[in-house]
Parts: sequence; structure tokens; C-alpha cells
Amino acid sequence: MNSAEINRQQYSVRRHGILDQPDLWETDHKKLPKTFDKKYRLLSIDASQLNLIYEGMDNLILLYELEELNLAQNCKLDDWSCDKIARIFRNSQKLTYLNLSDIPLITHKGIECLHKINSLKTLVIKGTKAANFPFIELLVLMYNEINPGCKIIYK
Repeated sequence: MNSAEINRQQYSVRRHGILDQPDLWETDHKKLPKTFDKKYRLLSIDASQLNLIYEGMDNLILLYELEELNLAQNCKLDDWSCDKIARIFRNSQKLTYLNLSDIPLITHKGIECLHKINSLKTLVIKGTKAANFPFIELLVLMYNEINPGCKIIYK
């Protein structure tokens, strides 16, 4: 493993950092840098079940290296939050996975906003109002016409 791989750090909101190895968990938040350190890159955030609100999305700004974002079961997020996520990551070349499952306030309108994130490869929307939208297949077809590389998981 080269030094670049060792320095790449994945970190989740619950402070369980994964240092490029699934078995190696960093549970002591004191070992993480307190100020900006260009050796570290945030690649993955598990912000599920954190009760985030619309304003909390501001904390995602400038996370250019982020590849995975899990916002599942944040019941206060809604279509406006989807729009904000889309605006934050519209120029991202790295974000490939977004999980919005079990967020009851997200409808098909919120999912439509996410087409602006061209780098998305997987979008999980199980347990949302959008997943129960009567014309979900049509929504998926329209989304895939704009972003053909993205798989939308709604069942």
C-alpha cells in the first residue's frame, strides 16, 4: 500500500473513520486532524438517522472528493433538501452514490432535481413518496435519459 492510499481516509459522521481498510476503525476522534490537512480526503459520509434539516446541508459544501453520501432515515429532509444537494454537488466529478431511502417527505419533485449531479451512478430512494409515485417507471426513464449511467433503486 503506497503512502497516498494510507493517507486517504474515509470518515463517517458517527466518528468511525475507516483508514482505507474495512477492518481498521478509528474510534478516537482525537486522532483526526482539528484543522485542514491536505493529506486527508473525505470520501464517504454516513449521515443516516441524524435528524438533519435543510440548513444542515450547508456542511456538505466544498467536499469535492466525496464519493458516497448516505442520508437515509433523516425524516426532516424534503424536496428542498434534494434541490440543495443537487446545487452543492452539480459540479462534482466524484459523488457516485447517494442514499435517500426511508425519507417520507421526498417526492418525485425532489428526485427530479437530482439530475443535475452528473457523476451519480447509484441513487437509492426506497421508502420515499417518490418510490410510491404511480409513474415511477416514467420518472426513472426520464432521469436516465439525462443521466444514463445512474441506476435508481426504488424497490
